Amino acid sequence: MGARRGWGEDGIFFEHSGLCHDSARHGHCPGRWRGVISLGYGPDGKRIRRKVSGKTKTVVQDRLRALHADLESGLRTGPNYTVQRAAEDWLKEGLDGRSAKTIK
Repeated sequence: MGARRGWGEDGIFFEHSGLCHDSARHGHCPGRWRGVISLGYGPDGKRIRRKVSGKTKTVVQDRLRALHADLESGLRTGPNYTVQRAAEDWLKEGLDGRSAKTIK
């Protein structure tokens, strides 16, 4: 068994969903390209990973670059990040230097 990928290391692979006709390039295979970024380990010891997918490997590479840019800028976005959660995060962390009356 190989070593596990470390923090920030990307992985790109093809996920088959049927019979593969072109195993060298996956040009006509049913399935999707997937990209994975490892963000370290959680308290339970499991890896924390962000995933992207696309029809071509190039699309996945572009989406991984965009995901890296989001992570470096500190954005916490995801498919289930709602406006309500964004407002709660802002109320929790974005009101530094404001009076208690303003916050209320």
